[in-house]
Amino acid sequence: MVENAKTAGLSLGAGCNNSCVFCFGSEKNSGPFTCVLEKAAAALKQHQAAGVDRLVIGGGEPTLCENLGAVLRLAGAMDFEHVQLRTNGRLLADPARCRAVVEGEVDEYAVSVHGAVAAAHDFLTQSPGSLIQTLAGIQNLKKLGQRVAVCVRVVKSNYRNLPEIVQLAAALKGDRCEFTFVDASDKIGDEQDWLIAKQEMAGPWIKKAVLAGRRLGLPMTVSGVPPCVLGGESWTRQVCAFPGPVRFNAGAPCFPGQSPAAKGPKCDSCRLFDSCAGPSLAYTGRYGWSEFKPLPAH
Repeated sequence: MVENAKTAGLSLGAGCNNSCVFCFGSEKNSGPFTCVLEKAAAALKQHQAAGVDRLVIGGGEPTLCENLGAVLRLAGAMDFEHVQLRTNGRLLADPARCRAVVEGEVDEYAVSVHGAVAAAHDFLTQSPGSLIQTLAGIQNLKKLGQRVAVCVRVVKSNYRNLPEIVQLAAALKGDRCEFTFVDASDKIGDEQDWLIAKQEMAGPWIKKAVLAGRRLGLPMTVSGVPPCVLGGESWTRQVCAFPGPVRFNAGAPCFPGQSPAAKGPKCDSCRLFDSCAGPSLAYTGRYGWSEFKPLPAH
């Protein structure tokens, strides 16, 4: 992983073979598609000229792209320090297809796993049999010596099972595990409010899962949850994703770059103020700031 890297993404298309209930940027249950290589090459050159170190290739589902290999070769010919492919891994269950993708010399595969058992995962992907295929894809990647990050979207239906997902990630010989709290933006209507866990309820389970991962030697990352929710111990600063320095105005929320996180009205008294991005502005816009308590100085 590139430390303090400048990161940019490349979406190959919106098509996806899952139909995740928390995803609003994909054409769900789609078939194969072809990426326009000229557009991909132009985007890659723009990223390179901007000094991007870490390239994240995704979609939709990028393995549905029939010319994915050509895109990966384009990216490999440039001087990005780290190239990640974000995928649900289902098509990588085919050993031949997995070998073909691996020829693209990706540095890390970020594979989505949202439940420790099929009933939980497949409920969220709305795709029966998807967990079995995803796990087979991870196993194939590991057989080929690839680095795999197991990526979990934290929602109300799975937060109590995060420790079991971590155990599964370790059993699969994953190289790290990444929790991302579900987006609470206005794309989720009131009728879908059941997706979003309250952070004060999910926090203890996230903490339990992170500590389990650390005991298993599995590096952990948590995005969208500030350290105070996890108790504020020293390790929380290491695992809570922090996008960079935050400009703060006590009278208004403040954005760290383009991050949708913000600091609240009492955050300036917290001992972790300088190492925290704050919770998602969309989350606090929906639920307020009452859950987030500033941690007193030692």
